[in-house]
Amino acid sequence: MTRIQVRVYVRQDFLATELARRNISLQGLARGLKVSPGYVSQLLRGTRCPSPEVRERLQRLLRIEDFDRLFRLEEG
Repeated sequence: MTRIQVRVYVRQDFLATELARRNISLQGLARGLKVSPGYVSQLLRGTRCPSPEVRERLQRLLRIEDFDRLFRLEEG
């Protein structure tokens, strides 16, 4: 049986637009998420997938309930 791996990535363009619209810096987002600015930078570049806890915090912080607006799934 083949096991399919699904990765969750941040929708980089959407997040960058939301941060700019809300005037939130990378450092401010990192503080709000309780992660390092480097981790946030990796999320925005698409080189890192957010953990389930970070995904939940990000949705709560930005008040975005629709998972698909903020994240995309990729099989690999």
